[in-house]
Amino acid sequence: MSQNQLTHAQKMRADGKFPIVLRFASMTPADAFGMIAHGERTIGNLDHVDPARTHINKIVTGSVETAKDLVAMSREMSELNLRSNLLGLEKMGRKKDLAAAKRTGLRQPWNEQKKSRGPLREAVLTVHRDFFRADEDTPKKEIFQFLDDQGLVARFDKRKMQRFARVGHAFLVEEFGEMLAYERIDVDEQSIHFQAILAQVSEEKPSKRYALGRKLWKLTDHRCIGDHVETKLVDGKPKRVVVKRGYEVAQDVVGDFFDQPEHRDMGIVRGEARAAKSRRAKIEAKDIEEGLKAAGDVAIPRGSKQAQAMWLIRKAMAEKIAEKGSAEKVRKDDRQTLALDYLEALGVISPDVRHEAKTRRERQALLDLHAVKYGTSEQIIEKPEAVADLVMEEMKARAEAAKKDEEARQKAARKGFLDKVRREQAAAEKAAIERRAQEDRERAEWFKREDKERAEKAKELAAKEVDLVTKETELTEKETKLRAFAKSLGEMRDKLVSYAKPLYIMAKQLGMLKDPEVKHGMEAIRELGADRD
Repeated sequence: MSQNQLTHAQKMRADGKFPIVLRFASMTPADAFGMIAHGERTIGNLDHVDPARTHINKIVTGSVETAKDLVAMSREMSELNLRSNLLGLEKMGRKKDLAAAKRTGLRQPWNEQKKSRGPLREAVLTVHRDFFRADEDTPKKEIFQFLDDQGLVARFDKRKMQRFARVGHAFLVEEFGEMLAYERIDVDEQSIHFQAILAQVSEEKPSKRYALGRKLWKLTDHRCIGDHVETKLVDGKPKRVVVKRGYEVAQDVVGDFFDQPEHRDMGIVRGEARAAKSRRAKIEAKDIEEGLKAAGDVAIPRGSKQAQAMWLIRKAMAEKIAEKGSAEKVRKDDRQTLALDYLEALGVISPDVRHEAKTRRERQALLDLHAVKYGTSEQIIEKPEAVADLVMEEMKARAEAAKKDEEARQKAARKGFLDKVRREQAAAEKAAIERRAQEDRERAEWFKREDKERAEKAKELAAKEVDLVTKETELTEKETKLRAFAKSLGEMRDKLVSYAKPLYIMAKQLGMLKDPEVKHGMEAIRELGADRD
């Protein structure tokens, strides 16, 4: 195969570059049971798994119990949100809404969307397996050997495997941090890869409707998951436009991480920017379509965009054949272009692959890949309806096969895990009941302690009251004694006053008043009598 016939990825690998891809799939907490169980190789299609290498797989973050923990957390969040909602509606006096909320009961703690299965993400980080291949000078002890999916002997370098495991884990931890609920590295498939579960709880503040606040699973704020939207002028009016999808940013982020100086020698790079190319191709196609409409060259019938594109291509085919007389006489470049455009419109080849085929040689190589199935370029443009019928039959067969595979997978999952999920949910509900019972017991204990403390305080107050009454009685008795003592003193004073006059006359007759002390005492007795009067 010449260099011009190589795909973008093949050219990269030829230059010693290996594309790395970070993919996401939405999931619910309950889906984690199946994901982890498949990782433990207990369910699902295991034909692609080498059981001799399964023991090398390793859980790096979380455990086999992570699914159980996520379901229990989800249940707790639902219970909290329901209590919060009921309390908020009760405070608002919304009786009808309150009754409806009680009837509805627990709700999933996330905002359900049509495009998303659930609020969590299964992440897969993988690099092309050629990165791990051993070089000719790789020491024998560092070679890891096994059969690949084509039955050929594959020789991997253990050092490359270990380094990817170390650096890949560092990227997941740096980029997702606490969102990384579960992380496993699988070595028993064709290419070593990480599988992880990302989960994050968003806590809303209390509001009127949710008096205690609300907890929801939410990841879309992360740059690798949520779409990047900007406000642009469209037809003179501001409109929010998606400028880059989250999964595109994820490829940029992981590519930048491995492009750091300390990892650059690994040769791991960002994969092809297919989404951006696809957007450019769609814009170019739209410009051509609008140009045709503006020129009045063709009136396109009503229908889907894909149907209109196919109609235009068929019209161009018919015009070329009518102009030249037969499909064989149409110029080779025109035949190739029309045939490839038609195969792209039918979905046989992707816009990215079609965009890569720029030269005549590249276009012919791409057509040769599909010639056995759909014919040469002449045959495609001559009988486009036959090609469309064949593609539809293939799509129908693939859809039926996929449906059967999905039914088989679901049947196997139900057979092995529905009972387990029910047991886990029953255990979670039992734990919740026990937790609520424990809360009730703790509340009862608290009230009991409060009653005991109040009783002790009442007892202390009663004792203080008795003490005060006793002291009051003692004071009353002392007051009575003081009053009696005061009365006796008054009676003694009266007696002294009654003796004052005779004593004074007697002292005067005896001439004793000349004595200063006697005189002073007699004057004091007289003053006492004066005070009494």
